[in-house]
Amino acid sequence: MSLSENGDQLELDDLGYTFLEDLRPFSKLFKIRNESQFQDIVQRTSQAYASNTDETPCEYILFSSNDDTISHIIHSTHPYTMRRLSAFDLNAGLLLAKMPSTIAHSTAATEFQSMLHDALQPMGLHRAIKGYACAGISGDEEKRAKQPDGGWGPKRRPPRSNDRPSVVLEVALSETDKKLQSDIRFWLSPGDGDANVCFTVRLDRSRSVIRIENWHRAQGRIRRNQLIWIQRVSGQIQVTGDSPLSLSFEDLFRRKPDRPGEHDLELSSEALKEYARTIWDDYDR
Repeated sequence: MSLSENGDQLELDDLGYTFLEDLRPFSKLFKIRNESQFQDIVQRTSQAYASNTDETPCEYILFSSNDDTISHIIHSTHPYTMRRLSAFDLNAGLLLAKMPSTIAHSTAATEFQSMLHDALQPMGLHRAIKGYACAGISGDEEKRAKQPDGGWGPKRRPPRSNDRPSVVLEVALSETDKKLQSDIRFWLSPGDGDANVCFTVRLDRSRSVIRIENWHRAQGRIRRNQLIWIQRVSGQIQVTGDSPLSLSFEDLFRRKPDRPGEHDLELSSEALKEYARTIWDDYDR
């Protein structure tokens, strides 16, 4: 994977043959032989993560195994396996499991959806989109898949279009930027997530800082359109960078605005301040 900088605009390459392979240097990796081992390791690691006794806390665990074991796990109907499995990559022989979400992580995802609905309500379109949060979205001819923290698309899809989100959200609490970049590349690669926009929200609990990025695909490249920082300084919330956060109507609904009142969405600095305030309230309790 490569990342380049064009002026102030970051760019990512398309997803290659694998996408979880990039996470090996930054994630705990366990070799497993069966689903029972998968569940045991996830459960033990989840307990350490929740109790803050893990020396190197991370929201994700990487597993390697043979094709038969991976196939069994990704098709498992066991409730625990289904809740914890976040992504798989058959090309690399890897599975990704996710720790139970923290309250702040969940709030960041649900409140982002609330901001979108608030922006759509004046147009009367807040019920015209459907959510894809935690839905498994396949790519590369079913050889890999992952779940977004948030995902949205039109309830009425264009003819012959696939049932998948046009806009996705990934929230990061402890993982590295490499993990986020892998997510972005999956969602915006045509042969995989095939989304139009990927928003990322990175939470930094220690510094009361939230970073929001707006990534999209243009001219065959994956590019960062916006970078916004929200910080709490001396009790005051400050928004800097490329505010307001914008979303093209066409990117969300997969059609051009053609009715009175339809237009691109903008999430104002005030909306972003309230968004951050709600997340930080969870930290302060």
